[in-house]
Amino acid sequence: MAICEKCGSTLSEDVLFCEECGAKVIIVDPEIPPAASPEIAPKQELRKFSLFKTIKINKSTNNAGMITNKVVTVWTIITILLIVAILVSIVTCGNAEASLSEIRDKLQNNYSTLQSEHNSLQNNFIALQTKYDNLMEKSNDINTLQSDYSTLQNENKKLQNERNTLQNNNKTLKNENDILKNKNNTLQTDNNRLLSLLSPIRVDSLLIGNKNGNDNWITQPGVALSASQMRYLTPRIVYTSTINGNVALDIRIINPKSEIRQDSKSSPYGYTDTGSYRIFKTERQTLDLNKVGNQNRSTYSSGVWTVEVWYREMCLKSIKVNIN
Repeated sequence: MAICEKCGSTLSEDVLFCEECGAKVIIVDPEIPPAASPEIAPKQELRKFSLFKTIKINKSTNNAGMITNKVVTVWTIITILLIVAILVSIVTCGNAEASLSEIRDKLQNNYSTLQSEHNSLQNNFIALQTKYDNLMEKSNDINTLQSDYSTLQNENKKLQNERNTLQNNNKTLKNENDILKNKNNTLQTDNNRLLSLLSPIRVDSLLIGNKNGNDNWITQPGVALSASQMRYLTPRIVYTSTINGNVALDIRIINPKSEIRQDSKSSPYGYTDTGSYRIFKTERQTLDLNKVGNQNRSTYSSGVWTVEVWYREMCLKSIKVNIN
């Protein structure tokens, strides 16, 4: 094993320089004994040492050439590998560029699809926003309607209370009306008694007819009257009398304007006509009173007329007559 003469490090075989200090390696054959003094060593030994050293140096030189060749070979392989890597990179880049193109196209298509979906979603959003606005308007309308409904309910409650009050008042009025009817019946009975005492005649019913100048009936009593056909308005009474004799009965005819019809020559004050009639002591006897009118033309306008029969300023009977 060789040792560096400069630093003393152990050297590997077949090296030319020390791996630690870089000093040139001088190989010494271990079989050669230490150098003797020139005076002692023979000349042959010197020649032998010189020749061996030359051989070793030549051998080292050959080893260095071999190492150089190995280095060249390694660099050649590395260069070839680099060239192959560059070619692979070029091919790979070409394929990568094609792949990138396809990816770019796919991304473009995906972007177009997403853009269409975005537009569709945007339109849907606008439609939903419109529906929402419409719903909000309807909600406001519903709130207004609910408020109006509440107001109507309150008003309805008030009306119901008023109706209940009116129903109660109506019941009270009905009761009072019944009381008044009873009183009226009592008064009517008393009036009939008084009339029977004060008047010899009681008129049970009063009907109106239409006669001509010859005392013939144009329209029978109780039948609807026509203004264009009216000539003489003629009252017919059904009476009950307690005497046989003559009585003076007055007729009052009131037009639709509430004016008493009077003839300037023959009508008494406050009445239309007056006359003396023969009556008989009987019940429900029929009697036609004096006719009032004109033979040549109608003097009765359309409307509601009132006809009354009086005896000594007592109204015995009154009736409303509708002349069409």
